[in-house]
Amino acid sequence: MEVFGFRDAAIATVEHDMHRMRRGAMSRMFSKDSIRRLEPIMQENLGKLFGRLREYEDSGKPLNMLPVYSAFTNDLIAEYAFGINSDWLGNPEFNKDFFPVVSLQSSDHPLDRCALMSGLDHYIP
Repeated sequence: MEVFGFRDAAIATVEHDMHRMRRGAMSRMFSKDSIRRLEPIMQENLGKLFGRLREYEDSGKPLNMLPVYSAFTNDLIAEYAFGINSDWLGNPEFNKDFFPVVSLQSSDHPLDRCALMSGLDHYIP
């Protein structure tokens, strides 16, 4: 099974033992207590998001929502998982120049054919 280009990602792992090992490594992040600790971070970032949306509403300028939601997601995950406040929601353009860089995953990109990168996902538990 392949999900998002990874045959052996945690969600696509077919072998029971491998799936159990990967699920165990991630389970603490999704416990009830961990999710409860996420709520204040989520509320803070939602407040920033709504404030920025009000700025655009008042200005009447059009707004591409892809970088907005991407910045929100990045800020939330970075703070929850790594304790880093990257504040992309506070960036005037929501750090929109970053996202085309991470979109190199398209199948037409030359890096997809790079032998060094090929198959690395098989060696990560």
